This record gives sequence, structure tokens and C-alpha cells, in this order.
Amino acid sequence: MAGWWCRVGLPLLAVALGLCGCATPEPGSVPVPEPKAAETEAPYHPAARLAAMMEILHQNYADASRVSYERLLEGALRGMARELDPYSGYQPPREFQETQRLFSGQREGLGLTIAKDEKQPLQVLSVLADSPAARAGVEPEDRILAIDGAPTADLTLQECLARLLRKSPAERTLRIRRNGEAEPITLRLHLGAFVVHPVPGNALKLFPGGIGYLKVEMFNEATPREFRIALKQLQERGMRALILDLRDNPGGLVQGAAALASHFLKPDTEVITAVGRRDPGETLRTGEADPALYELPLVVLINERSASAAEILAGALQDHGRARLVGSRSFGKGSIQRVLTLPEGGALKFTIARYRTPGGKMIDGSGLQPDETVELTPEQSRQLLRQRQIHPGEIEPETEHPVRDLQLEKALQLLEQPDKEEEQT
Repeated sequence: MAGWWCRVGLPLLAVALGLCGCATPEPGSVPVPEPKAAETEAPYHPAARLAAMMEILHQNYADASRVSYERLLEGALRGMARELDPYSGYQPPREFQETQRLFSGQREGLGLTIAKDEKQPLQVLSVLADSPAARAGVEPEDRILAIDGAPTADLTLQECLARLLRKSPAERTLRIRRNGEAEPITLRLHLGAFVVHPVPGNALKLFPGGIGYLKVEMFNEATPREFRIALKQLQERGMRALILDLRDNPGGLVQGAAALASHFLKPDTEVITAVGRRDPGETLRTGEADPALYELPLVVLINERSASAAEILAGALQDHGRARLVGSRSFGKGSIQRVLTLPEGGALKFTIARYRTPGGKMIDGSGLQPDETVELTPEQSRQLLRQRQIHPGEIEPETEHPVRDLQLEKALQLLEQPDKEEEQT
């Protein structure tokens, strides 16, 4: 089978591992056919128009520093990819070098997960523990109004990323609007090295009755290994059921989702089927894992920021009747991107297929509907996101005004129910 399994990720999102784009190349990722050359439309006339426009601007634009051939071509490539869909894009070599290291775990960056709507400031979705952003005081739901004086509302996501990722100077000055603050605040932070753990050591817990809790922050190269270690720790402590928390997980490597699904679904079980323009369907299936977990009672928590690989895992477990989903409707990112490295060292990312869950659901734009819907207000969601980053898996963290995690409480109720039924009989 031609190697075409790629990664998927939340759109308009710089995943927390160094503020890079969501979909980056990965050796041996999701099977997608090699791109075909155009068969019916000759590209030469449009290319000539592009070259002529570049030459006119290069020779005549008022500011010569802005119209080098390299800069004009980069802008054209970015614009070309941006016209396709929110998930496609072009990265020049300097950015692509950073994104190649995105999923290894060792990062240099700020440690933010951000989203960008057109003509709106950057929004901080989450902040990684022990990252430069966390040390500087950046909080979830902050709005980054300006980066070193440049208003983010006027910039594209890629332009914001370029400013955040540049090596010099190392310090960034962020002007931030924060909920509850009358005036914007200014934070100064430095790019620096930090370690990203997709399954943080403090993100597992054993509740009374042997109900385990495990939070997966993202799907990178380390996720399957750290997940196995965490599961073993919970098993050794007497786990009899599990709550898998995929809330605010923006996705990442497709194979990471399949590896986690393999712990709960028998070998050779369908995880997703990708349907592309040139292929009727290619199916990703589970591998071998510990058979002792195939019958483990399981509840999965999702919310509106659970996306891509997180949705793949949750959808497979739901469709096979293996887990109940609790929370709010997921993001709805059901497409797969191919990343091609270009000769000059940059990369082109473009949508090659859309996937369906084992039950035939095409979730792109619609998301997964939980079995048990537990909606939270935006304020509750914001406060819980902040609490979970400090006290993962805690029902009542030791804060001055804790917010009840109603979604987690519902999951616990569902897993406690079998024991109550046995007592009644």
C-alpha cells in the first residue's frame, strides 16, 4: 500500500509545542496517493502571469525591501494555499524547520495553543505547564492584541506565527486583553527550551471505586509510549474503569490515535476510513495491545476544542460501542492533509482526503455528538480549562472559587452505576 497516512490537526491553530502549524510531515504517516500532474489544464499561461506581476512589483514598488523575488514568491505561495481551505498552507524553510520538530517532545518556543479568526486578535486556548508562556503569566482565553507592537487582528495566522517564531530578538512583548481586566496588560517572555508531555505525570488519578482518570493533551510521537506507562500505573493501583479526557486536545498524529484505540479495541478493528479524490477508501486499523483492557469500562470526555486525532479516537470508540462520550459536541475536523517537502526546503500542506468514522459518520464541520451532553457556559469552560492545567482530574481543586467539573462528575456517575445495579440485585 502506498504510504499516505498523514497527520491531522485543528485548523487555525498553533499547537502548543512551539507555536507551529498543526499539520507537519511525519515519516510513514497516513496513506495518501502521490500527487498527479495536471492532465487537462496547462499551467504555463497562469505561471507567466504570476512571473510578470512579480517582475512589475520587483521593478516598480516604492519600498524595494518588500519586493525581493523570494518574498514575492513566498507571498504568492501562501496566498495560493490559503485559497484552498483553512487546513492547507505553505511554510517557507525557516518555519518548516521548526515544525519538523513539532512532535518530538523537545521544543523551543513559547508553549501556547492559539486560534485565529479573520480580522480578530489571536486567542490563547491553552498554555503548557513549565513553558515560557506559563512562566511569563499568559493564561487561557487571553487575547493577544499585539506582538512587538504589531496588531494581530491585521495579520494572518501564518504572519503571527512568523513573528512569534523568529529567532532574534529572543524576547517577545505581548499586549494582552484579559477577561476581568479593565485595561490591556503587557507581558514579556523569551523563547526557550521546554519538554512537552502529551500525558503529563500529574494528569492521572484514581478515584474511589477504582475509577481511573487519564488526560491526553495532544498526539505527538511520545503519546503512545506515555499512554502505555500511565495505563500500567493505573492498573497497578487497581483500576477497574477509566475516564479518558480528550477535552481541549487539538489532535496531531493519526497513528497516535490508532495506537491508543488499540488498547481498547481488538486487533484489526477499523479506526477510520479515508476517502480521497483518487481513492474510494483506505482504512486504518488497530494493532495488538494488552487484551486485559479490551473489556475495561470506559468513558471519554470531549468538548468543542477536541479535534482531529482526538475525534478519530473518540469516534472509533463510540461507533464500536466501546465507550460513551460525555461533554459537548467536538470541533469537527474530518480531513487529512498531505505535506510535501519542496526542493528549496519549504513545505506545501494540502487536503488530500476526508475521513469517515467506523459507523460511516463524516464529521468534517459537524463534529461528534456526545452520548451524554453536558454543556458548560463559556465562563465555566474558561475557568475549568485553567483549573485542569493546574489540577488535572480534580473535582474540587484547592482554589479560592473552584468551578465544578460537571462533565467529569457525569463520567464518574456513569462508571459508578454498574456497581449500584449489582448491589440492588
